[in-house]
Amino acid sequence: MIAINELSNPDGYRKEYLPKAQAAIKQYGGIYVAAGPGTIVDGSFPKGRVVILKWESMDALHKWHESAEYQAALKIGKTFAHYNVVAIDGVQPK
Repeated sequence: MIAINELSNPDGYRKEYLPKAQAAIKQYGGIYVAAGPGTIVDGSFPKGRVVILKWESMDALHKWHESAEYQAALKIGKTFAHYNVVAIDGVQPK
């Protein structure tokens, strides 16, 4: 899962949203692969925080996203950020 969260209030996002969101991610088995500001290599990119999470399956991702815990965090987060999230299937190494 890749999220590019365009922050309107970085302080509120960090203090009020992140602790709740991170707890829900951990509770539902998400693993942080990367998080922080993105570095543009080519083209344009929305300003904001980039997060890459790994999930056991798309079903696990959906269970987390639809959970009461994450939905409560997201309600808070949407007052501080605009979310752009996409989920993609992983690739098996050859």
